[in-house]
Amino acid sequence: MNTSSPQYRLQAAETRLTQALQRLETALQANPPSAAGPDQDALSAELQALQDENASLRTAMQGASERLDATIVKFKTQLAGQG
Repeated sequence: MNTSSPQYRLQAAETRLTQALQRLETALQANPPSAAGPDQDALSAELQALQDENASLRTAMQGASERLDATIVKFKTQLAGQG
């Protein structure tokens, strides 16, 4: 896959984001705060922001993938018409 393609970059970003979310969730499970406080609130806000970003990237990746599939179909149709 072309590493400069938008689809590759979206997939790479999603992978990094998913890994960051997993690390954050693991850290929260390993070190649960004893009481709600500024640290937990900040971590919860960061977790929510990362989850929102992940969802946004998934949506963007899906849209890019659909457009790419449509373009491939158009190219194949045009090539078949030339044969």
